[in-house]
Amino acid sequence: MLPTRDVSLVNTLKEHARKAAWRSAVGLLQVAGSLLARPNLITYTKSIRSLKYSFRWADAVALLRRLRMELEPDTVCFGTVLGACKSWHTALRMIETLDTTSMRVSDVVLGQATTSCVRQMLWERAGSLLRRSSNDQNAPDSQSYTAGIQACVDWHVALQKFEDMSTLRICVDDIATKAAMNSLSQSGLWSKVLQMFSRLHGIDQISFSSCKTACAKSVSWAMPLALVDSALFLQVSLDIIDFSTAISACEKKGKWVSSITLLGDALRCKLQTDALCWEESMPSSWQLVLFLRAELARISLPARISSCNRGISACQRSNQWQVAQCLLHSPHDCLRRDAISYNSAVGAFRTSSLWQPALLTYQALAEHAVVPDSASKTIVASSVARCLSWLHALFLATRPEQSSIATDLPSITASLSWEKASASYDFMLRQGVSSSQFLCHSLVSSCATAALWREAASVYESIVDETLQPDSGFCEPLISSRADQCWQLAVDRMSGRLKSDKSGTTFWYRYIQTSASKVTWSALVLVLARFREASGEPDLKINGMLCESFRQAGWRKVIALLRHVGSKQVATDSFLYSSALTSCRSQGKWLLARALLDDCARIVQCDTVVWNTFIANKGLIWPAALNAVSSMISAGFEADAVSYNSMIATYSDHWQRAVACYQHMELLNLELDVAFPTAIDSCKHSGRDEIGKRIVIGARYVSCILRFWAMAEMVMLTDLKSCFVEVLQQVNTRKMTTAEVSKLWWTTASLGLHHPTLLIHLERDGARLLRQFTLEEMVAVAMGACTTDAGTHFLCTLRKEVHRRAAAIERHEGTGPQAVLQQFVGMLWALNFAVPTSKRDFTSFRQFFNGLAIFLDEVSSPDRQEAKFAERVQPWTSVSRSLKSPLVLLTLSDCLVTAKPAGWEVYGDTKLQMLPHVQAVLGELPIHEDRDHAFGFLHRLDVPSSGLILSAATYAAFYDLQLQLVCGRLLRDYVVLCHGHVPHVRREIQARLKLTDVAHAGAQGKASRTLVKMAARATGHAGTSHSLVLVRILTGRLHQIRSHFAFFGHPTVSDSKYTSAATFGSDLASCPRNFVHRYHLFFEDRKSSGHQSFMPIPSDLCGCLESLAADDELSSKRLESWVFGRELNWEDFLPLGPQL
Repeated sequence: MLPTRDVSLVNTLKEHARKAAWRSAVGLLQVAGSLLARPNLITYTKSIRSLKYSFRWADAVALLRRLRMELEPDTVCFGTVLGACKSWHTALRMIETLDTTSMRVSDVVLGQATTSCVRQMLWERAGSLLRRSSNDQNAPDSQSYTAGIQACVDWHVALQKFEDMSTLRICVDDIATKAAMNSLSQSGLWSKVLQMFSRLHGIDQISFSSCKTACAKSVSWAMPLALVDSALFLQVSLDIIDFSTAISACEKKGKWVSSITLLGDALRCKLQTDALCWEESMPSSWQLVLFLRAELARISLPARISSCNRGISACQRSNQWQVAQCLLHSPHDCLRRDAISYNSAVGAFRTSSLWQPALLTYQALAEHAVVPDSASKTIVASSVARCLSWLHALFLATRPEQSSIATDLPSITASLSWEKASASYDFMLRQGVSSSQFLCHSLVSSCATAALWREAASVYESIVDETLQPDSGFCEPLISSRADQCWQLAVDRMSGRLKSDKSGTTFWYRYIQTSASKVTWSALVLVLARFREASGEPDLKINGMLCESFRQAGWRKVIALLRHVGSKQVATDSFLYSSALTSCRSQGKWLLARALLDDCARIVQCDTVVWNTFIANKGLIWPAALNAVSSMISAGFEADAVSYNSMIATYSDHWQRAVACYQHMELLNLELDVAFPTAIDSCKHSGRDEIGKRIVIGARYVSCILRFWAMAEMVMLTDLKSCFVEVLQQVNTRKMTTAEVSKLWWTTASLGLHHPTLLIHLERDGARLLRQFTLEEMVAVAMGACTTDAGTHFLCTLRKEVHRRAAAIERHEGTGPQAVLQQFVGMLWALNFAVPTSKRDFTSFRQFFNGLAIFLDEVSSPDRQEAKFAERVQPWTSVSRSLKSPLVLLTLSDCLVTAKPAGWEVYGDTKLQMLPHVQAVLGELPIHEDRDHAFGFLHRLDVPSSGLILSAATYAAFYDLQLQLVCGRLLRDYVVLCHGHVPHVRREIQARLKLTDVAHAGAQGKASRTLVKMAARATGHAGTSHSLVLVRILTGRLHQIRSHFAFFGHPTVSDSKYTSAATFGSDLASCPRNFVHRYHLFFEDRKSSGHQSFMPIPSDLCGCLESLAADDELSSKRLESWVFGRELNWEDFLPLGPQL
């Protein structure tokens, strides 16, 4: 028995709990001590319940912790808190707390925890709690099983749990049944939903409605029909809407007999129906229409005009024009037909290609005093035009009361030839119908479509009189025509008439856009001259069209246009020169741009835009940029952020000048987002990381996204976390620019970030800006998206955009083919890393690469003749095991394969170079002097390694092999001896490589992938274990094989960089150099013929293999095969099995 004050306190708390007054309850509990009333278990429970009703589950959990410090809570307290808890972590921790106490975890508590997990859609955890409840001494209750059924994703499991309730004799209530129905409906099992529906004890309107919704989603007509049958059997009340739903489902599948049966059932149910209800259930089947009309007459319900119109429309859709005509003229319903009735009937005649009844029905409108609407005129015009009776349509149009229909005959004139169009025009004139703009436009259009521009001109001259002034619509067909004479005619006719008409500006827009898109420079110059005569100087819209046309054209055409402008005595302005400079800028013709700049300064005054356009030219050397800025300032123009950004871009190879320019921009308080990446890249490439880090630290006004990229670039890992938080805030609050998106994609891939929120924003903004990225930015986006967890949809969109860009690039000297090809190499490598390139895509890009690369050959050596050396193949068995100098194994017309001995460098600074040997075979070729193209070599090998080297003699061959390399069609296989026994299940090594003084494999850096096959197990002279492994690299990173093997604990033998000094010294006793040998190459020539070369293991590595003792018989045979130089293909080689 509680004391009086305790009873009073409990009652007060109970009242607060009932009213959800949690603040009063908690406050009363806190002052309970001062009221001389010690809080007990009941008072705490009431307070927790008050917090539960107020949805304050976090405070309820805190109050439970306080209770545990003073008293021992019971299962009721735990159950109350779990009932309010919305955090599944907290719910599971409470279950664990109960397990540590002497209290038994009741079914109610487990049910509450299961429900909490279900709220968070944690189906697996909810299922585990349900299984735990089943494993206890007492079976779980109905609430727990219901929560478990709701948690099941698989309908099989949900149905099994539902059946288990009956097996365990647990009360199967309607809540559990509805949960099972919901799981089945989500899986589309509508028949099982109906079976479950029949098991409900109490069928209410809600459960019946949910079942109706499930059946409505079914594609089968039988499901709604079965639902109605079940409802009739279960004596569930139905309304006319239920029957209408079933009727519509049957009618869609053509089951109109079942629909009639349903209507009979509806009548037998004595539903309170009226004509409106029947109209709502009016189906689209014409058979049902007749039945419903007969039923309406039989039950004496008055007909409505809307139901009649629905019936005629149903006949129109079913091509039943006879029934439609009967319904239109039926005298039994005493309804006055409206315009909709006649329109539907005319439409039925049109569908059946009957133009005579269509005309008669249209004429009946006037007889029945029905006012036709615009739809009436359009339908009858299209019906007669469809029937090729254009003369009848024109005759109808000439009637005085229907003369307005002449403006509603687009379908007639569009389908006529120019002869019929001319005849129709003459016919209308003879009938006294005045000409209209529309008919004249149609007549000119018909002639222009037939390429009869002379007839179009004569028609134009004949229809232009004092009463009909021409507008831009007259010349639209002439502008769209392919004949140059039509353009000349349009300009000559319109220029004089539109001088005082401001509305004619639209015509000029259209003309300029057409001529610019077709790069018809003579027409473009003509229209510029006439536009200045008619309307004055061009506005911004016309200037924008000119700028776009200049961007698409080559620099030669731009120069020709400027000369043509001068010869036509058309005044030039700074905008024309700025557009010409833009064309030269995108094509790297900065010397030509300088000449244009001087010409502009001589003819018209240069403005800031012209100066900035010149400074932004690609290939501009830094002295010229500095001189241009000085000249700009001397001319009285102030250099802005665009000027300095363009100038700092020329300092990419001079880090001191780049840093000085950046610091000067800081002093001028100019925007730094463009100059900042250039300064960081300049410091990074020059090895001035400390200076770059100081720039990053002081960059307070630079975008946090660019700072985050710079920190990753400069390996400032300590400050990345705080900057990343700021980056997340930025991407959530604003849209990113193209530079920010590309940099952030690259940073995400470089750091190995897998943040779902960040990836969502990157994919969203990347898709939004996809067509605005430069090719350089596209490479960064592709590298980032294809080597992280980007979504499949975004990768498909990215691949389509790469295809679109390749198709949009034309082959001429202005496209900068070298930069374009190198950027496409990067994009295709990334796409192939994510999804292997298909044969169709490879063939498409091969043609694209070939077109651009051939141009590089033509430019570099225009007089070069075809190679005179013959193709030859050196048998690989004849290669000496003690090779001391490079040996050519395969010679083709434009490439060759060379065997590289150990100690030789492909190209560089050491004494033994392979480049002179290649030049001795192929001769002095332009590509052998081009460092940007690696002197023609497709890949390299470390100086201590030996193996096959592939090199190209032409740019076309180089980029064709590059495409094969990035698309996984150029195969490179190695044989490697490493420490330890490689697990036989190891098939691939995928780890990122970050290059400092050595390559570090791990979670950060560039994505790399290596395939491995275990060949043999052996033991060395000191008892150390070794593995002989075949390797195929899918990415060609520096030190990729050596760093990858060291990453997973099996470094290669005699590796001074990736093993300890003691291990390296011990290895040298049996292996004089690093055991990495490229023994096989496969590639295709430009005619798609396959070639492969083999190189046996050199004698120094054979001696190492001979010193090993094989661990098993198969390993012994394979070691012997490698020692004797037997050919081993990667595809035919089976990896070694598990060690016995």
